[in-house]
Amino acid sequence: MITGFVGTYLSPRSKGLYRFQFDEQNLHFLEKQLFFEAEDVKYVSYMDGMLAFPCRRDQAQLICIQDQMVHAKESFEQDVAVYVVQDQQYIYTVNYHDGVLIRYEKADLKIDKKVFIQEEAGCHQVLLTKDRIIVPCRLLDALYIYDRRDLTLVQILNFPVGSGPRHGAVTADENTIYVISENTSELFLIHNEPTMKIVKQLTLSVKGRQWGGAAIRLSRDERFLYLSLRGSNQVAVVDTSKWQVIQRMDSHGDHPRDAALSPDEQYVFVINRTCGTMAVFSRNAENGRLQDLNREITIEQGVSIVFAEKEAFK
Repeated sequence: MITGFVGTYLSPRSKGLYRFQFDEQNLHFLEKQLFFEAEDVKYVSYMDGMLAFPCRRDQAQLICIQDQMVHAKESFEQDVAVYVVQDQQYIYTVNYHDGVLIRYEKADLKIDKKVFIQEEAGCHQVLLTKDRIIVPCRLLDALYIYDRRDLTLVQILNFPVGSGPRHGAVTADENTIYVISENTSELFLIHNEPTMKIVKQLTLSVKGRQWGGAAIRLSRDERFLYLSLRGSNQVAVVDTSKWQVIQRMDSHGDHPRDAALSPDEQYVFVINRTCGTMAVFSRNAENGRLQDLNREITIEQGVSIVFAEKEAFK
């Protein structure tokens, strides 16, 4: 059984953070459940039994849930943070409009450090490496790169004007970073040597449907990337060694926001925000290709998917 959580934007039919299960033996979704009611949950992080997510309950907050206990931290931000990620000691968030990177102490949710990047920077993710924190800033066409210890700025990696870098994935040795652009639907290969440098680009768009690169996920063997393309309502599979798109799959809906590999990497789940559907595809680990299982569940305004142990939060 695969257990997952979906963060959602606020809408009349969306109420917050949802929990779902997928029965691998019978290949069907079990009924979803509203797990936590709040506005604009957006992105969710799970690590070692802890769920963390930004949301709005009267005002912007960071919520952590562990051992059935809910811990809330009021945020000084006007807008709800767009992304969240954890390590053993800290929780990190970035704000798309306020342009702020915040690091919270995990033990008590006290703000450890905050970095102002730029108002309306379009910060969209926090990527963690051993020594660096990488923040793709869509509206600045750049990656802002910080020292992981003290959050001092060490590099700004500029992208082509108007490309809009959105999300990235890092290899295990941290020598290679893959970044997808939102505005131009391109894939960028970056080498870390030791400063970061763009060395390759790959167009992901189909003719006449360029805009909308969203999620990017790297398989554990680092041979394949899975990317959601909102402009063409597709999931694209890229062979990293051949540096080419080897497959395109219809996302089963409109505006695919996230495409996430299941913990065993036998499946890829795709959430379509506008039409409110989540689809699942089986994955061939040898050639990276996907097979359509024609299985869906309705979750309105879904934007992110994260997985947890099946026993978590029963």
